[in-house]
Amino acid sequence: MGKKYNELVNRKPIGNAIRKELWFAIDQLHRETKIPKATLWDEAAELLLRKYGKEIPEETAGHGGERR
Repeated sequence: MGKKYNELVNRKPIGNAIRKELWFAIDQLHRETKIPKATLWDEAAELLLRKYGKEIPEETAGHGGERR
């Protein structure tokens, strides 16, 4: 049986609202590439943090801990 949100070890479930066109664009990218949406959102967040010069802790950087 799959893990529940409260059992996730390396993930933090969030609830937020974004523009619909952004959601649909990420969904389309996921369908085309088969990359999990969580991985796409992680990469988007990392790019945003880098844009503003914020450090990304090693244990949270990249999917599975690898650096990009």
